[in-house]
Amino acid sequence: MTARADDELVTDLWLEGLEAVKADPLWREPRSLQNHRTLLSRLYEVLLELPSIRAQDFERILETDLAAATATAKARLDKFGPGRIPPAKDRLHDAAVLLRALDALIHEDEGRWSNAPDSWLTLDGRFYVIPVRRAVVKEGGPRSGQFFSRRGLLHNRVIPRHVEGVRIEVDLHPDMSLKARADGRRTFGAALFTDFALVTEHPTQTSFVATSSGCRNGMEAEIGDHCDRARQGACDTVVWPELTMAPDSVTHLARNLLHLPLDTKLPPVVVAGSWHIQVGGSWKNLATVLDGRGQKILTFGKNQKFTLRTEEGAAAYREEIDPHGAIHILATEDELIAFAICKDFCDLSDGKLPVVSKLDVDLVLVPSMGREDTILAHRDLANHMKVAHGTRVVVAQQAYPHKAGGASKAAASDTPERGVRYATGYVLKAPHDPKALELEDLAERSNFTTFQRSEASRKSSPAKS
Repeated sequence: MTARADDELVTDLWLEGLEAVKADPLWREPRSLQNHRTLLSRLYEVLLELPSIRAQDFERILETDLAAATATAKARLDKFGPGRIPPAKDRLHDAAVLLRALDALIHEDEGRWSNAPDSWLTLDGRFYVIPVRRAVVKEGGPRSGQFFSRRGLLHNRVIPRHVEGVRIEVDLHPDMSLKARADGRRTFGAALFTDFALVTEHPTQTSFVATSSGCRNGMEAEIGDHCDRARQGACDTVVWPELTMAPDSVTHLARNLLHLPLDTKLPPVVVAGSWHIQVGGSWKNLATVLDGRGQKILTFGKNQKFTLRTEEGAAAYREEIDPHGAIHILATEDELIAFAICKDFCDLSDGKLPVVSKLDVDLVLVPSMGREDTILAHRDLANHMKVAHGTRVVVAQQAYPHKAGGASKAAASDTPERGVRYATGYVLKAPHDPKALELEDLAERSNFTTFQRSEASRKSSPAKS
């Protein structure tokens, strides 16, 4: 088969998928939110599968033209159907307009969230269509030249129920009535432990589980200090690292917040450090998400096991855990927040991107533990998600196991020099441009740091069409 014939075959197969959506009987059903959500999800799925050789055609669609055509299409949705089949790029334009029209209709019809998130499910149960405006809208609006995953939709998110065998669970934040500050920017706190020590045992000769942890000032004292600094910094989002907080430490954290809650304008999200927990006779690496009053919102877990070496040349031990089997998303009125533990946000061992990277969310919070290569892998995936969806990523990574003469001396050192050698851990601070960060930019000597996401410079912001 010639290259041109192969090109045409790929395009023809995509057009067949598009025609199948256009022939869906739901177009003839009475107008309803659930019908529209289902049609939108099916059309969106086809457009996501647009062959790479045609994807650039979407980038050429002017945003002014797309917006004007969408307004007209809303009034004639029932007429979108059979007719002359124009070239693929024109069909793409029509499909993009129809998608935007459905997006706008759902946005106009959506009332108060009732029975959410089940009310967001499509008729076939394959997707959530969640009424949360997309990152591109919050960043000045869609622009010509942006690709489909950034500006195909404006007002709704299409989240699959399953990705590569992993369940996607959506929960609603209990504090939906809280009003966001004008700019909607969260204030983050990343908590690390000074002179952290992890005690493990080995169920087999090649596996390990965490049994206890400690730090310079004691776990309860340091967690209390973290909470005090979170309140002083007006943090609405706090993240502790992976494998640092046993159940008694999480209980202490919850009691601290119950006694003195976080005072926030945005729905607060507190991610306790994960721990190895026995569930039904097997171990899992689990973390708890609390609200600002110390009440549990959800528990999420790790899917990818990692291998631990306590020092260079030492024996390797793999986590003795069963995969959690799910990725969790927390919805507020204005954002979707996903959670991933360490390797679930950086593992490329099978040549595939991690599941969480395929989700159209605003923010990913990552408790992590590891060395330099781990935080650099987090940085790289954060860059991919920022480009693909506009997602920001926050990582709180405990520096462990320590390298001899390196990060192990960090916390105890009074040396004022900045650098990796003296790092207590690593923090990725919701950067606008993750790829620009070097290892030294990610290293942290403090046991608590407060920050907001960085913004794009005027020089790097594309102009609107």
